[in-house]
Amino acid sequence: MEFNALVVKRALGTVQTQDFSNWAENLLLQGCDSTNVAILASFGLERFPDSYEVERYFEKCIDELGLVLPEDRVVIAEYVNELASNISSGLLKPREGLESLESFWSAIDYDEPLYRIWEDLAEDVAYTLANCDYHRGNTGLSKDNIDEFIIQVAKQFIQLCKSELPDDFFGLCTCDDCGYIGKAQLKRMDLPWLPEKLFRLIYRKAPAFKWICGHCTQSHLKNMFDYEGRKQYLESQGVKI
Repeated sequence: MEFNALVVKRALGTVQTQDFSNWAENLLLQGCDSTNVAILASFGLERFPDSYEVERYFEKCIDELGLVLPEDRVVIAEYVNELASNISSGLLKPREGLESLESFWSAIDYDEPLYRIWEDLAEDVAYTLANCDYHRGNTGLSKDNIDEFIIQVAKQFIQLCKSELPDDFFGLCTCDDCGYIGKAQLKRMDLPWLPEKLFRLIYRKAPAFKWICGHCTQSHLKNMFDYEGRKQYLESQGVKI
């Protein structure tokens, strides 16, 4: 196993003892004569290796070999960007890349909203292949352009990672009518002059609401979980993909 692949699995919490021992075995085959590396490789022969000892000797190997072990967040970010770059450049088939990327958001406990882009896209591709019209946020996706669409999302994702996005980025919307980008407003549609508690009492249901543009009050909005919404945002910043 390559070092980069090992540290990614370690950062995601999916690493196995065999991964460490395989990495160490490869080093020995390449001529490494480190005692710590040999001990780490030997754990692969044990039926129930001590995970604490495996990690301890892995860290000893890192120190002895002069390797740098980045923070988990950095490791994951670099790997996700590498996968996206390989998709956009054609080194990785779009659907294979999507399959690798779709679980990262949940793997890091939903801590990085940008990774949700891949989970949403994977769901929408599945819906599209099942002839379902529902999309979570990938306007323009169809059965005829799945691979091309994944490539475009990968290119967009790379650009988003390079950009200094506002903290409330995923709370923004773009308006198709006036081009405004900002927070949407929630407008009550059913008898807005009637107090909501009284409305519920009279009609035995909650009043209907809809999101409207904060500038022109129209309701043709796209949020930042939508590919087109993100595209419009980037273009407003002078970025074209």
